[in-house]
Amino acid sequence: MRMSEMTDAYVKLDKVSKIYGTKEVKIVAVDEISFEIAKGEFVVIVGPSGAGKTTVLNILGGMDQATSGEVLVDGRNIARYMRLDRLIPEFKDAVDKGTLAMVAAVDLSYLNVKMQKLIQQVAEAEGKKLKPKQAVELRKMGKEITKEGIESVLAGKEQKKPQSVSVKLPVELYERYFGQMDAGAVQEIMEKALEGYFGKEAGVSTRLPGTLCTPSASQ
Repeated sequence: MRMSEMTDAYVKLDKVSKIYGTKEVKIVAVDEISFEIAKGEFVVIVGPSGAGKTTVLNILGGMDQATSGEVLVDGRNIARYMRLDRLIPEFKDAVDKGTLAMVAAVDLSYLNVKMQKLIQQVAEAEGKKLKPKQAVELRKMGKEITKEGIESVLAGKEQKKPQSVSVKLPVELYERYFGQMDAGAVQEIMEKALEGYFGKEAGVSTRLPGTLCTPSASQ
């Protein structure tokens, strides 16, 4: 592949890699390739079968996404634009109309269709436009997103992150009281005890033996 020495590049690939497969079996189709193309420049990509020519062209054309590295066209990372296909039609229209910022749209694209629709419905009902910072907060909420949570974000209220409390159970006490019991039974007993103290809404979870962790109850 031709490496351009021009600094005023219109198309630029910077250490782009594409890897297929799983953790056990990996196929490296493109391995950290870098090159630049100036505007109006004619470039030919050549190489033997399996060298990655088609993969590179697919990445450049937005039909495939690189595993790592950057693909810039006119200084813009095309990976951002590829994610727009994951938006619901209402958000796509908002991007086209300029009422939804590109950076906000990218964050929203990480949420599933159901979550996006809920956000769109709440925002429309309140007559508010999503700001980039709000989109970031909503993305962080992920599966825990709710109508109330969306309303809170749109109202500009900070989301309180659940804190955790660690309860350490010394090994000697564990062996004294639970030594003859299986871990499942011990975990159930401890969860019930902690729920009784913190309340079921705290969402108790445990790890045995040794340390039991539970989100702290609302103060």
